[in-house]
Amino acid sequence: MNNLEYRSAEPLRRACSGSCYARSLGELLREAVRELCPGCLSVAVQGAGCARCRRRGRRCARQAAGGGRTTCQWVFTTCIVAEPGAGILGIMDIGVADDLLRRSLLVYKFAVEELMTKLRILSEEFDLVHRHDPIEHVTQRVKRPDAILDKLRRKGLPADLALAAEHLDDVAGVRVVCPFVTDVYRVRDMLARQSDVEILKTKDYIATPKPNGYRSLHLIVRIPVFLSDRVEQVKVEVQLRTIAMDFWATLEHKLYYKYDDQVPAGFVDELTNTAAIAAELDARMESLHLKVQRD
Repeated sequence: MNNLEYRSAEPLRRACSGSCYARSLGELLREAVRELCPGCLSVAVQGAGCARCRRRGRRCARQAAGGGRTTCQWVFTTCIVAEPGAGILGIMDIGVADDLLRRSLLVYKFAVEELMTKLRILSEEFDLVHRHDPIEHVTQRVKRPDAILDKLRRKGLPADLALAAEHLDDVAGVRVVCPFVTDVYRVRDMLARQSDVEILKTKDYIATPKPNGYRSLHLIVRIPVFLSDRVEQVKVEVQLRTIAMDFWATLEHKLYYKYDDQVPAGFVDELTNTAAIAAELDARMESLHLKVQRD
């Protein structure tokens, strides 16, 4: 598909009237997913659309019937050239494409659920034995397809979901918030002892904070997901941090979002200073906790 024109404001405006040729859904999906608009998930439409539809001034049959989606999320109806220069296009149904794309990400959802179960068991067992729960709370997420495709583009790779498993480590993510710094490493060690959890990468931003003061322990782990007909080895990013680190990171994220990554210098300096204060608070609270345990 060359000379593509993204139609993010009206994803269906240039779509085919319904008289066009359609190929197999699998082929259509592979082409369409590589050409999603990174801003809104609408599919790039060839030129001004189907020559027939353009001549007749017709809208997409689905849109004309009131069934077209006008939001910018999960929009996949598109016109795709079947034969270059022939003006023959293919239609992909919104619902079918939506379902197929969700299925392609299902294995990441299962991997996250598997890891969440492991963490819950470790948390309850450790608390029962040691009367201390090393995990305050856990959250999880799987990246949206548009975020995955956008990150592939930023890496200079084709916008193809099939490449995500090989080139992206953070499609699936789990964030573990712990009471104290020692708990962060304790949970890391407990995960490492799991026979079916392989730690592939470690980035310790607690030992070596980022220049802006960000602190967390990042792991990339690989775990098996047992499906009905196969076993998939899936990578999951695990972020471990204390309550104070999480509070700071949440505020930092809100500021960068509010200012579209252009945070005023004064705020940046203040964030760096408060990160140091949060680290000191972590150390003092843990020291107090140890004194309480000894008494």
